[in-house]
Amino acid sequence: MIDYVKLRFLANFPPEILDRRKTIVEFQGQEYYPKFSASGEVHHYSRDVDNLKKKLQPYDGSVQIENSLHKFFHGHNYNDFFLSEVESSINRLASICSLNPQNTIIKGLEYGCNVVVKDVHNVLNGLVSNRNKAYQPMVWNGLKYGVTCQFGQYSIKAYNKTQEAKIHYKVAIPENTLRWEIRIKKMPALHKRSQQIPIFHLQDLAEYEKVQYLAEDILMKFRSSVKRSTSFRYSELSTHQLGVIGAMQNEDVINALKTMRKSSYRSYTSEYKKLLKNAVPFWEGELEVLLGEKCRELLNG
Repeated sequence: MIDYVKLRFLANFPPEILDRRKTIVEFQGQEYYPKFSASGEVHHYSRDVDNLKKKLQPYDGSVQIENSLHKFFHGHNYNDFFLSEVESSINRLASICSLNPQNTIIKGLEYGCNVVVKDVHNVLNGLVSNRNKAYQPMVWNGLKYGVTCQFGQYSIKAYNKTQEAKIHYKVAIPENTLRWEIRIKKMPALHKRSQQIPIFHLQDLAEYEKVQYLAEDILMKFRSSVKRSTSFRYSELSTHQLGVIGAMQNEDVINALKTMRKSSYRSYTSEYKKLLKNAVPFWEGELEVLLGEKCRELLNG
């Protein structure tokens, strides 16, 4: 369920780090490389630790760690990541980075799950908006593979995980695997809400009673998303049929046809009704059940 994390904790740095020396420095038996600001001063020192990016920040005496906790544990993130594995990864990270999970603050977080659906394209084409913000396409090298809804403190993503795994890892996972995911960019998105989600420190991600709040948030954001009542097999339709659907789903176009092109309006209405009869049965209820089942599986595994 947990993927990306951004963590911060305080550390006692040696003088060469606090003085921001422009050389490779050693900390807790590992070498770190200087990264410079625009003014030419050392901003921080960094190194990679098993798919995680670790920064030593002398300006505030803190260590920052970020990237996928899932990849840190499995080496990739296209399979399931169970709560018991999250706990093991936290223990391993604590040992490698000499951190205390109870004092390590979470500054950013990503959580979600993978489910196999009948047709992932129907799901992606059927998502309209959330809290009056439209879902926008996620594109990689000109190829649409998902949709996202962006807010100031968080975002919602739904994408074709089968396609992503093939592109980035060159591996085949089950066809029509959908990833439904929430990314927290600023933690008040969890803390300043009617029902607070009590995730503050790294150790919280290993506690069932707290992580179940994230599972409920996954379902809540799916429920609160506006979906189209029907879904078409767009790849099987002609250009004219696509135009009919586009016109009949646009209120301004419908009003213009009624006023200025009455014969076209009657023709489009008749064609649209035929297309609706052949539309794919909608997936909303089924997908909510799949997401709920997967969340429970990840929590109890």
